Amino acid sequence: MVTTRGVQIAALFMRGVETAMFANEACGAPIVWELTCPWLFFDGKLFHTKLLKSSANKPLRELCDGQV
Repeated sequence: MVTTRGVQIAALFMRGVETAMFANEACGAPIVWELTCPWLFFDGKLFHTKLLKSSANKPLRELCDGQV
């Protein structure tokens, strides 16, 4: 199930990533482009799953898959 709130938060995060990529390019790309590609570090489905679990008041250990 996809919620409006999840889509809005993910879009806000991606807007921040885009701004950071723009700042990186403006500074002469001190961080290589391949490391700034959002598809390498952001998984929308995983983000939404974790958001739904946190909205259901699941314990932190479950949200972090036992890696606390």
